[in-house]
Amino acid sequence: MAAAGEGWAALGRNARAQGSARVATRTVQTPVLTIGFEERGDASGFPVILLHGFPDDVRRAGLERDRRGICRLLWKTWSPTWRFTDATFDRTAVSFDNPDFVDVVIHSYRHRNANAAGEPRYEEVERRLAQRPRIEVPSIVLHGANDGVAGAPPDEPAERAMFSSFKGRRVVRGAGHFLPRERPDVVSSALLELLVATR
Repeated sequence: MAAAGEGWAALGRNARAQGSARVATRTVQTPVLTIGFEERGDASGFPVILLHGFPDDVRRAGLERDRRGICRLLWKTWSPTWRFTDATFDRTAVSFDNPDFVDVVIHSYRHRNANAAGEPRYEEVERRLAQRPRIEVPSIVLHGANDGVAGAPPDEPAERAMFSSFKGRRVVRGAGHFLPRERPDVVSSALLELLVATR
C-alpha cells in the first residue's frame, strides 16, 4: 500500500496548490488492486479522500494480503500529526495476526453501515441506542483537531443537547483520531475533572 499512500499525498499536494476544491475521480495502482478515488475539501485544508468501488471481496483480499501495511497507512491518515514509533505500531500489530482479524474488521464496517446483522443478544440495546437517549452522566467531549477521519465538528447546540450534565467541549490541537494514545495527558485530566465533579 505504500504506492497508494504516495499517490494520494502527491495528488493532494497538487490539488491544493492549484486551489481546487475537488479533483475528478482518478485511479492509483497498488500491488493489490487499482483504487478509484477523488479528493474533496477546502483547498487550504487537510484533504478528504473518498474511495470508490470497494466491494467486500476486494476489501477482504487487500486486508488479507497486507494487514500491517494497510493499518499503518490508516494510522498515518487518521492521525497525521502523530509521530508514532515502529515499536508502538508493532505492539498493536500483533493483534492483526489473529485468525479472525479480517472477518471482525469487515463485519464491523458492514454492521455500522447497516449492511450486516449484529449480535442477536444485543438487538434490544441497539434498538434503544438508535433512539439517541440523552447521556445522563457528567461528560466532557474531546475532539482531535487533526482527526483525519472526520475532523473536529463545529460546536453546535445539538451536540450539547445530547448530554444532561455537559461539562465541556475541547478540541485538542496536534491530536488526531487516537486521542488516548496521542494525548493521554488531556484524556486523563478530563477524567480526573469528571471524577471531582461527581463527588
